Amino acid sequence: SVPLQAPSGVAFQEVRRQSPRIIGAVALMVVAVIGWNVFQRVNLIRAPHASDIVSTPESWTLGEVPGQEIALGAPRDAPPDQTTPALYITPGLEEQLTGISAEAAAANPVPTGPVQRAFNPRGAIYGASATASQVVIQARKAAALVVRLGDGQVLFARQLAAGEAWRAPIGVAATVDVSDPKAFDVYLNGEHGGGLEAVLTPLNQLNTRAQAMARATAAQVAAQAESARVAAVQTASDVQARSQQTLAAVQ
Repeated sequence: SVPLQAPSGVAFQEVRRQSPRIIGAVALMVVAVIGWNVFQRVNLIRAPHASDIVSTPESWTLGEVPGQEIALGAPRDAPPDQTTPALYITPGLEEQLTGISAEAAAANPVPTGPVQRAFNPRGAIYGASATASQVVIQARKAAALVVRLGDGQVLFARQLAAGEAWRAPIGVAATVDVSDPKAFDVYLNGEHGGGLEAVLTPLNQLNTRAQAMARATAAQVAAQAESARVAAVQTASDVQARSQQTLAAVQ
């Protein structure tokens, strides 16, 4: 048989001697981890400073040159192919607004010419801008349109589809050459002016017609204004005469 031995194990005194070292090592590791995190946070913190874009740079303004003043011009007129609805006047206010009674206006009507159909764009429009043209040639159906200058140089050449149009510039001596005159409509100052009469048509001829129509329209407007002025003067004279007759009758 084996004799009994004395109990063995860790001595409590030895544990007590090693405990401070273990606790110190653990505390040192905790302090190191916390210190490392604090150090990283401190490095990431940046001092407050003003924004790099304190104000909008001048190069971002509407002007192309920094510091340039921007001026707005007067509003431009509407394109010729646009129409303005007639002004509605409440019945009974004609005389107060224009000085002309409805009876006087009806008694002296101003003759007006027939109004042709207006230009209706139904496709791409080539050539000059609307403000720099009085003549528009629009294709009824697909046809070729070639515009040549006096020296033979081609100003415009294209196979136009139905609805496409070409605006003729003002003051350009050229010849309009088309494959089929019946395939095109001509609009003068925004109103229908018929079709092309021949395969070759001088552009100056169309511009001259447009200018003549513009002068006739201006003369008609002036005649209307003069007629309205005369009617207003006549109405004022009639009112004054009736007033004098009334005063004479009272006396």
